[in-house]
Amino acid sequence: MGAKYLDIFGKRISIGDYPTMVASPDNYIHLTTWNLGEHDGEIIIDDYCLLTPGVRIASASKITIGKGCMFANSSYVSDADWHGIYDRATPVGKTSPIVLKDNVWIGDSAIVGKGVTIGENSIVAAGAVVVKDVPANVVVGGNPAKIIKELDPSIEGLTRIELFKDPLGLKDLYDDIDLYTLKSNSLLGYLQSIFRRNKTHYDALLDEVQWMANDFVEEKKWKVMVAQKLAKDAVKYLSHMKTKAEERMDGKRLLMREKSLQMAHAVVVSPLQYTILIWVTFFGFIIWGILPDFWTFLGAGVIIATGLYSLHRERLRNSP
Repeated sequence: MGAKYLDIFGKRISIGDYPTMVASPDNYIHLTTWNLGEHDGEIIIDDYCLLTPGVRIASASKITIGKGCMFANSSYVSDADWHGIYDRATPVGKTSPIVLKDNVWIGDSAIVGKGVTIGENSIVAAGAVVVKDVPANVVVGGNPAKIIKELDPSIEGLTRIELFKDPLGLKDLYDDIDLYTLKSNSLLGYLQSIFRRNKTHYDALLDEVQWMANDFVEEKKWKVMVAQKLAKDAVKYLSHMKTKAEERMDGKRLLMREKSLQMAHAVVVSPLQYTILIWVTFFGFIIWGILPDFWTFLGAGVIIATGLYSLHRERLRNSP
């Protein structure tokens, strides 16, 4: 076990097999004993325990921690007051041993005070302050901590004790997970995943992890397909609505044309349609800076001249 980010101060500190200690440069784990004068602190941490960033365990008497205990971030266990109520200059103050039985879980920022015994499997909720004994298989919370729930001892759960009973198998599991992760990273990782991987009894778990990953990919594909279908349907609907709008507009144009023909002769109304050539030329130049070429102008002029001539001829016919 490396000592990085683990601050050990004092003597008589022992840690059992397979501990897990998680810390960071700005949040050390602190294990402290006071070994001076009449006080000879001792910390005994049994196998399989978990300590996380900011955990502090301080002893001037004796703190005994059972197998598989877990300490969440910034939890604090101390068997001493460290000074008296009135005499605040003399160190240590009152002390009394602490005992945490197997599989105890101390929550985030919880405090366990001097003279406390916590029974097996019990949980101390986040922020709780424990100053009295806690029986086995309960959850305590509050300040001071009180029982808020009783656990069912007949329900079998997975503890760190069970998890680490086969440390070599657990190591194989972590190795297999690493190799499975390497598989998709590179050609070298893929070759490592083939030749270095050893079959273990954790293969079923890996298969399940792979199945979950494949299921996630399939679900993602399904969502993409649904999104694409919705997008196509939306485009189709908008195209349909546009076509209907154009049809309604064409109908209005035809209706207006029929009304105009009812009010005047065709030879009078039709030449007015030629004004569209003027508007097209005008807007084409204003918006895009484009002017028709010579032949377009010539053709438009012929059409307009023909229409004007027809209009003039009809006027002459209808004049008295």
